[in-house]
Order: sequence, then C-alpha cells, then structure tokens
Amino acid sequence: HRTAKCLHTRFGDNVEISISREHKKAFYGGLVQCGSVWACPVCAAKVQERRRVEIAKGFDWSYSNNKKVIMVTFTFPHYFWQKLNHLLQRQAKAYKRLRAGNPWQRVKDRSGYVGLIRSLEITIGANGWHPHTHEAWIVDPDCDTEALKATVSARWLKMCKKEGLVPDGKEEYFLEHAVHIMDNCRTSDYLEKQGDAS
Repeated sequence: HRTAKCLHTRFGDNVEISISREHKKAFYGGLVQCGSVWACPVCAAKVQERRRVEIAKGFDWSYSNNKKVIMVTFTFPHYFWQKLNHLLQRQAKAYKRLRAGNPWQRVKDRSGYVGLIRSLEITIGANGWHPHTHEAWIVDPDCDTEALKATVSARWLKMCKKEGLVPDGKEEYFLEHAVHIMDNCRTSDYLEKQGDAS
C-alpha cells in the first residue's frame, strides 16, 4: 500500500526541508507523500486542516452575502451482512437520482440553494457498515427548514427505494430518521459532525 512509503521513501537525490509561506509550516521535499485521507494519519491531518480553512471561508462567505448555512445529514437502513462497496454504489446512485430533474430544481428555487459542502462519513457498528453524509447547504436566510425537510425526506425515500436501500415496511421509520437538518449552522457545528470524514 502506498501509505507504507509515505515520508519514508525518497523520489529524488536529496531530502529537503522547506517552509510554506502560505501555511507558515515546514515540510519535507523529496519524499513520497501518499495523500490518503482515509488510510494515512499524517496525510489525513494535513488534508483535514486545509479543508477546515476552506470550509470556514465558505461559511463566512455565506453569512456575509445574505445567505445562511443549514447542515443536512443523509442516511439509510443498513445491515451487518451488507458489503461496504455495495452500499456505496447504491448510495451514489440514490444521490444522483435525488439531484436530477425538475423536482430537484424546484427544491433549489424554493430554498435559494446556491451550493453545498459535502462530507462522506463511514462508521461501523452492530448493524454493519454505515455510510452517511453531512452536507452544508447554502440557502436563503428565510428558508423554511421544516418544509424543506419534508420535501427532501420524501424524495430521498423514493430514490433509496429505487436503489433497494429501504426494505418494505420500513418507510415510516426511514422518514423519521433518514434526513436531519440543523438550521443556521456554524463552521464549528459542521466540523464537529464531520470529525475525520472526507
């Protein structure tokens, strides 16, 4: 795995120590860096720190341009016998369906949606792999989050059903738990939920 070579293997004749003017930190040059946010604790910390700065700028821009940020968390039922790659493939297809066509355009128009910051988080527990996302949506300050949640939850249910992610009889439970919205979200709220996700 490439993480075995990270900061241990040279790719040039010399190893150098440089200082970044932008980040005001020292770093090695001439060594392999894997850049894996999932498998390498050294690279993950670097990527996360830079991403935190970018996220903070996005939140600052939103509130200074007469917008607000809401955090939308999406999940779905999962079971111990399901494989992670299978869940991720179905989840990706459900998201693609969610954000397609006129219904999604109407959601954007009604909420004043201009964009999002998305983070995929994967945990594991008694019910197996649990992929879910935390999304910071930039919307109008008067966006009705209760109405938005009802609309998005119904659409998310429909798309997850099409991808086989919701067993028959679990629809009511899904609507109660699969979409959560935090209104007037701040950078710290998003980063706290995000944890070490990418």
